[in-house]
Amino acid sequence: MSIKVIQSKNSSLKAPEQEALQTVLTHLEKQKDSVKSVHVLENFSIDLDTALQMDVPLVTKGLVVCVERGYKLSRGDMSWFHPMVGRGRSIYTVDDAVKKSALQKVKFETPGSLVGEFTTSRADEFGCEDVSHHVIIDTSPNLNNLYEKWLGGNITAGEVESEWKRTSFGNVSSISAYAEKHRNSLMKKMSKNSIYSDTINDVLSDMSHIYFTNNCVRKNDKILIKSSGLGGYRMYNSTDNSHRFYPASFGMSSTFYSWKQMNEKNITRIENSCSWDDKLSFCTQVMRQPSIRAEQVRTLEDEYKLTDTLSLSMRRCHYSGSASFVDRMKPETIFNLTPPKSSNFITAPIDPSHPVFEKLVKNIVQIQEKIPGFNLLNPEFVKGGRLNLPRDVYKQIV
Repeated sequence: MSIKVIQSKNSSLKAPEQEALQTVLTHLEKQKDSVKSVHVLENFSIDLDTALQMDVPLVTKGLVVCVERGYKLSRGDMSWFHPMVGRGRSIYTVDDAVKKSALQKVKFETPGSLVGEFTTSRADEFGCEDVSHHVIIDTSPNLNNLYEKWLGGNITAGEVESEWKRTSFGNVSSISAYAEKHRNSLMKKMSKNSIYSDTINDVLSDMSHIYFTNNCVRKNDKILIKSSGLGGYRMYNSTDNSHRFYPASFGMSSTFYSWKQMNEKNITRIENSCSWDDKLSFCTQVMRQPSIRAEQVRTLEDEYKLTDTLSLSMRRCHYSGSASFVDRMKPETIFNLTPPKSSNFITAPIDPSHPVFEKLVKNIVQIQEKIPGFNLLNPEFVKGGRLNLPRDVYKQIV
């Protein structure tokens, strides 16, 4: 018997996402008698950043996988059981604007995290605008040791669910509660007034099945959906009780915003409003486009009968950085992500097996002909134990 796949009639997966979904299903088919269903949400996408971070072929977002308690987990399940276990979002009210330095003091334990000040705006009966300030933190605690034990120890889904609900972390006794406490601890110096909290990478259960949720929100009074790294969040109500799970975001595109397509106003906003944990000149979270855009958003809202009650616009935001996985990215991607006006040099590891170093050595004669004076052995082009290549040189190898 084939696995039951639940997919919206309005969702349209591109070839890479179709291939990724098939990879997930092929793996689950190995224990198909223990798999009840796979719910593919509209925001199903490939989480390239996390896959690079974990150094694995595939990690996806936007799924609810329902299995029996006896399903045995393995490394291949990382493709759908997201490594950032317990990830969720919390919203806090603040009286006034938050300084960038205060956001930068937040120390993340996991990649793909952010904390930012977001504003809402309403007009009163006289047309006067009333602006409210909020802080949103979107992150998870570092539970990698527990996650690795689950995937490498021949453990069943039922055992994972039991540990998820009963593992003690001080005065809390579930991963979801611990993750919320973790977010609150990071926010204690800015605000203690939490008005919303959720868990988007969760493990739930009923009498006979376990539900692994990945970047989705369980039906609740309020449904928070992330637009993008730059676009903010939207808070919705839903009048439709036929859905149990909703997308937690508008997905992740495999493509990035292009510096060439931005005007000066766009670039200035990123420079003034965004910061991240490392010294790279770019952050993939900031530059990655959502996979659900424009008219597709309205289609999603109509399907789930979502009413937009609050738009939280990003005023300034601090993100976890990309340095931990940048060396696994394609050189041409790094080149295109690097701001052309502010970065005259691009770094790469001094590693004969790395594509940048390999191509430099292979094409050194041609490069020196085009750029006289460049010498790979010149210490001027080494900084902090890494190659520090002029942008014009880097361009020759992409």
